[in-house]
Amino acid sequence: MISFLNDIFDGVQDKIEDVEFLKLNQDSEVAAYRQSIVDVKCSNAQGRQFIIEMQCASDSAFIKRVSAYACRVYLNQRNKNTNYGDIKPVVFLSVLNYTLFPNKEAYLSHHKFQDI
Repeated sequence: MISFLNDIFDGVQDKIEDVEFLKLNQDSEVAAYRQSIVDVKCSNAQGRQFIIEMQCASDSAFIKRVSAYACRVYLNQRNKNTNYGDIKPVVFLSVLNYTLFPNKEAYLSHHKFQDI
């Protein structure tokens, strides 16, 4: 996993030295909402969390679903003793067996939420 993540994120972030595998399912704070289950969730020594999701079939709601998964991981770091400034970044890596962005030529895309 360390080699895989370091190869994917080469030049994008510092080298990952160690990972800790975390619980894959995330319960919703609202009982009526669905539980989310990801393929791999791990964190590095600095507390940055990585979600790796493999997807074989095209899913029209994929981007919304993975955004919700990442937001849950981000918000689950918050507890009564945590300041918002202490929340670590969450990295979501999708490995797809189809082309999500057909007009894009590169095989690797880096995306981030940005305030405009």
